[in-house]
Amino acid sequence: EQVLAPDAGGVVIRAETGRPVQGARVRFVGRDALPSAITAADGRFTLQGQTERRVILAYPIGGVYRDTTGVMASVPGLADAYASADFV
Repeated sequence: EQVLAPDAGGVVIRAETGRPVQGARVRFVGRDALPSAITAADGRFTLQGQTERRVILAYPIGGVYRDTTGVMASVPGLADAYASADFV
């Protein structure tokens, strides 16, 4: 299976105060079919990833496959915030 978006979790904090943000909507950028998460009182969230079953022909060239996907947090009245979720 190919990982399109990894399981992800983290904490949303307000940059000016360093305090957690409750009620922020967090989602993968460009993966609108996946459910978003709402941060708890401590600012924590968990996003469920997505995989896709594919037949892949592997060639022995060495190295590790790495990828990244974007994550967006939005709160009414504040600017949207973006981060990346890297995975192997």
